[in-house]
Amino acid sequence: MNSVTIRICVGVFLSSACFFLAVPLIPLYIVQLDPQSPLAGPTIAISFVLSAALSPLWGTLAERYGPKPMLVRAAGLVSIAYALSAWATSVEALFAARCLAGVASGFVPVATSALVRLSDADRRSTDMGWLSSAKSAGALLGPSVGGLLVWLTGSFRLTFLVAACASLLTVAVALSLPAMPPEPDDADGSAADTPPAESTRSTSLVIPALALTFLLASAGMLVQIWLPFALGKTHGAVDAAGIVGLVLACTSGATMLLAPLWGRLADRRRRGQVLVATVVLPIPLLAALGPVDGVAAIAVLFLAASALGSEAVALLGAEVSRKLPQRHIGPYFGWSNTVTQVGSAIAAALTPALVGHSLDLPIWLCVALYVAGAAVVALLVRTLRQENSLAFA
Repeated sequence: MNSVTIRICVGVFLSSACFFLAVPLIPLYIVQLDPQSPLAGPTIAISFVLSAALSPLWGTLAERYGPKPMLVRAAGLVSIAYALSAWATSVEALFAARCLAGVASGFVPVATSALVRLSDADRRSTDMGWLSSAKSAGALLGPSVGGLLVWLTGSFRLTFLVAACASLLTVAVALSLPAMPPEPDDADGSAADTPPAESTRSTSLVIPALALTFLLASAGMLVQIWLPFALGKTHGAVDAAGIVGLVLACTSGATMLLAPLWGRLADRRRRGQVLVATVVLPIPLLAALGPVDGVAAIAVLFLAASALGSEAVALLGAEVSRKLPQRHIGPYFGWSNTVTQVGSAIAAALTPALVGHSLDLPIWLCVALYVAGAAVVALLVRTLRQENSLAFA
């Protein structure tokens, strides 16, 4: 990897860590502030809803003015959002801070699109693997560090202040990137209309790819929100934060190591088989989370399922970017982020109600979503085989 690619991956790691630090802590923070508040569910979900709504706008602005301003904007607003969260004394104030966090969306999809532009096609899966590793490690390591801080200090406020400071480092990384020009139009100076055959092919790839992204994002959020609820019922909010932090720290390490290996394997072997494996292999592990008892068993199954399935969306994005026209790649990642945030928002909002009905219900819904994802990825493989994409078969 060149120095710019490394800096993009570092920025994605920091941004993901700061943004997702709150995912397992927000439910516990709400328990401390006012668990009966009618804004409890919306506070968990609102950042994902706003991120989904605004992603196309940020993607359009990145195409018009280049990615660097959007990266600086996202990192700066996240820092402010976490500083406001630290001083929240009510669920209403926390809800407002989470709204700002949703407005601060766009760092990861814009960074992903920039990396695709810089990456050679023959090593794109590998580069996307490193980016996926950075994103997954940040999304898991961030909340794990936050959980450990809450456990050690008993203070949610201090944890959010640490996140605000860490996000300032993301601003510095974004500022260090070279200015990348906007995506050029066609040679005649205007974007040409997409030919009908090209449009049909793009649709046949993009629709199932976005559907698979939605299913996997929803399933991942279900199990990630389920984990602190499941442990919080038996260990209390503060002690559960420490246990969740330890589990996610171990999972983060495994994800960091395995995600680039998945990408390298896809570049060297048949990419379709690797993609299918990352969707299918987590299913039995997730199914086993329902009936098992004990922190150790839950931790091992959660770790294994997360590590084996961590690369699916990144491999999918790398493959779709190979098939799409250059001018469609940026919008694809913008819409991919939108469906990811929509799936995450729905799952985050539903999980408290599902847990209230039955503790294991989110797990079984997660398994069902992965099974549906396996069907969608089978459709994608068949579509690409029909296009004689032998490297993918």
